Formats: sequence, C-alpha cells, structure tokens
Amino acid sequence: MIALIVTPEGFPLAYEVMPSNTSDKTTLADFLKKIEVQYGKSQRVWVMDRGIPTEATLALMRQSETPVHYLVGTPRGRLTKLGAAKKEAGKTYALVNIALPKDNDALQANGFGFSLRKDKLRQVRRREGRYLLRSNLTQSDPAALWEYYIQLTEIEQAFKELKGDLAIRPIYHQSDERIEAHIFVAFLAYCLQVTLKYRLKSLAPGLTPRAALEKLAPMQMVDVRLPTTDGRVLILPRYPQPDADQQLLLSQLKLTLPDQPPPRIQSHDARAA
Repeated sequence: MIALIVTPEGFPLAYEVMPSNTSDKTTLADFLKKIEVQYGKSQRVWVMDRGIPTEATLALMRQSETPVHYLVGTPRGRLTKLGAAKKEAGKTYALVNIALPKDNDALQANGFGFSLRKDKLRQVRRREGRYLLRSNLTQSDPAALWEYYIQLTEIEQAFKELKGDLAIRPIYHQSDERIEAHIFVAFLAYCLQVTLKYRLKSLAPGLTPRAALEKLAPMQMVDVRLPTTDGRVLILPRYPQPDADQQLLLSQLKLTLPDQPPPRIQSHDARAA
C-alpha cells in the first residue's frame, strides 16, 4: 500500500510504503507527526477522504497545542446523527414498498404489488447534488472549503498516473528493499511528470505530459560506429534534428538542445569481442 501526500497543485511532499493489509484509518496520526517534523509547524489544512480519519484522530487534531485544521467528507454512517440522511438513502429499493404473498396464500398473478414511497422520494430529491463536509475551519467561506476539498482529485490523478503512464504495477520483486526501490523510482518519475504538467499548463496549454513525451520520443541519442583501417572504431554520438512539431514544442517549453557530443575513438569494437 502506498500513501501519498501532495500540495494543492499536485506536487508530491511525501510518500510511505506500508503492508497491503494496513487500514487507512491507522495511517493519519503518524503522517501528521512526520510532516510536522520534516516541514515544521504551519497553518496547513489537511484535506482527506472520509475513510482516512477516525473520530479519535480528529479530536486530537482539534485539541493539539497548535490546532491542526482539517476538511473531511462525512461517513455515511454518521449522516443520520447529523440529520442529513440515512446510511442507505438513495438506493432504489428504499423508494418502493413491495407487497409479497404470505406463506399460506396461493400464488396468483395479482398476489404481488408495489407502491411508491413518496415521502422517501421527496427526501432523496432534496438531497440531490449535496455532499456533507466537516471541518474545524469555522471562519472560512464554505465555497472556499469546497474548493479545498475537490483538490482531492489531484491525489486521485496522481495514483492514476502512477498506475498508468508510469507503470508502477505490476511489481515482480520479492524482497521489501527491491519493492521500495521500485516505488522510489516511480515516485521520482512522478515528480518529473508533475513538473512537466505545470510547465505545459503555462507554456503549452492543451498538451498533456503523455502527449508531449510521445512527440519527443523519436529524439533519441544513438552511437554511429565507424570502423577504421587500423582496427579501431570511430564513435559518433548523435541525436536526430527535431522536426517542425518537435521544434515548436521545445521552443514553447523554452528548452534548448545541447550541442552534438564530440566523436571519440575506441581501440576495438567491444561488441565484436
């Protein structure tokens, strides 16, 4: 299991590798301490999915010497206590009363019946498009709190990119050290990808990191090997000249290609040996 902490812009701050049977609710307290030790105390706001904090952890965040601000979705099981909805509200079967024949009744075509529960339907319609958040930021604008909360999509996007474009899975390693090394390399790649994404946003809007990398993929450094008459090998490292699309992208990103590397002489062709 991988736990990831990112900034509102999606830049990664920290990650942790844990056993796959780790409960989400047990991770928050340790992360609060780790981030405070690593980055110091600050007026940061922890935005979390509703499955992450326990009530005990939220209480500690409120009661700490320097209160830790949080914004979290309300678990469905608590909605009834807050007067918002029942846990199973919104399910289609909850809107209908179904009449079934009794055990001793003869089965007949008209022995079954149903009716619409209009009171339940009215409740569902009143709740449509609503989502209940909890926070100790009592002086904040509710609209700003919602903007904070939807930043969780950056976390979701981070995991999609790790699993998709960066191919963090499958992991074939057997030892903990190799697994953590594999994830570390993927994490570094994610850092570079986020940086590229935000450069593209301001300099080449409309292009995703994947599209940019696909455009630049044909530009690879190759070694041109030329044998000489005295048995040595002349090696010319070269990259192809960018085409029009590649040059436009490089210009937009304000990137300049380095000079072609100088040739070098090798005493013999190592590949032939």
